Amino acid sequence: MTWKIVSDKKISEDKNLISTMVSNDRNRSARIFRTVRGFEIELFEAQKRVRIVEAWDHSESWAEDVAENWNQGIIRV
Repeated sequence: MTWKIVSDKKISEDKNLISTMVSNDRNRSARIFRTVRGFEIELFEAQKRVRIVEAWDHSESWAEDVAENWNQGIIRV
């Protein structure tokens, strides 16, 4: 299970944080952003950013699936 925190925080003119998802053990997390190009997902492990997934041609639900798969350990670096 993944915890989802919904947000609409403007990070910059081109980037808005729309949600954060955190794994149950709190070791992994993912932040989903809406950018001018589309969605981006930042993946974190032990509070260190390990990867950015550019989901520019995909939907918000696809970006959420990426975040959830990361938190469940399905996606590996």
